[in-house]
Formats: sequence, structure tokens, C-alpha cells
Amino acid sequence: MEINVAIQPSMGIPKYSRMPTQNSPVDRESVTVRGVSAFIVGSISYKYGLLIEGSSSVEFLQKKVTPMMFSDYCLAVRDCSTAQYSAKVQEITTYILEHLPSELTVNQLAELFFLNVSSLSRKFKSETGFSVTEFINFHRIKLAQYYLSQGNRSITEVAYLVGYNDSNYFCRMFKKVTSITPSQYLKNVRTEGMLI
Repeated sequence: MEINVAIQPSMGIPKYSRMPTQNSPVDRESVTVRGVSAFIVGSISYKYGLLIEGSSSVEFLQKKVTPMMFSDYCLAVRDCSTAQYSAKVQEITTYILEHLPSELTVNQLAELFFLNVSSLSRKFKSETGFSVTEFINFHRIKLAQYYLSQGNRSITEVAYLVGYNDSNYFCRMFKKVTSITPSQYLKNVRTEGMLI
């Protein structure tokens, strides 16, 4: 089993040219082709690039990192792919994912994409299964999990980084999406001794 990691010097983001799997390779390009935003793919790549660079054991890479990396890419395709959406909903979801830390409202999105609010809300919900607000909160919390798993930011700091001005509201949304509090999540990260 072989892992080739090429660091893109301009971005400092690892690029996996081939990832080991049981039967077929999964790489960032194939995930991107399936409609996952470059930001999410880059975040996953960066996370595992750090783990790979810091690892001193091939066994750890094969038994722990590789399955986790494969799982994260598959979950990204399942949870973040926009490929099955209409062109308009793809545009909207891509915009949301690229602007998660910004203030995002249904009214702003409707105006930006030349739709009325009820039409946008109905179309978005029918295609994604989420209301616009649920979609924004879900992906903000996924991004928050990434930041928290790095272990070097406070919960309040992460709340602001992902677009919440109120850390109490952030904690409620985090628990709603993940079923645990941000504090419990941080404790799990520290207990595991690695990024989760």
C-alpha cells in the first residue's frame, strides 16, 4: 500500500495523487468531480496531510489514517455533494459553502440569485432535503468540527470562525447536529489522541 502526498507550495495544502483503499482509489479530484466544494476537499486533504507528516509509523497510517481518510472523503460526497442538484441549487450551495463564515440569510441569497424567497426555499428544500438555514447550520458545524479537531482554538473562537456571533447559539446548533456539545467533542478529540 502506498501513499503519495504532494504539497502544493502555493497553498500549503496536501494533494493526494492516490489514496490507498481496499478496491479503488479515491482522490481529491474524484471527490471534487462528484460536486464537493474545493474548500471541503482541501480541508480534508490538509487534515490528513498533517497526520501523515507527523506519523512515525506506517502501521498507524495503514490501520488508522487510511480508513479515516477514506471515510471522510466518502462522507463528504454523501453530505456535501451538489452533483445531483439543478444548476441553480448547485450555484446556491456552492456559494453558501464558500461563504460559511459570512452572514447568510435566505433573503440575501434570494436577492443574489434573482429568486423570490418562497421559490428559493421550496426549490432548495425539495432538492437538498434541508431548509436553507438547516443547510447553513449543518455545514458550519461540520467546519467547526474540523477547526476543533485541530485542538488549538477555543470554542468561542471556532464559533466566530464559522459564522456564529453568539457562542451559546453555536453550542446549541453543534449539539443539534452532532448530538454532543463542543466541549464533549473536544474531550473526545483529546481522549483519542488524534484528529477525529
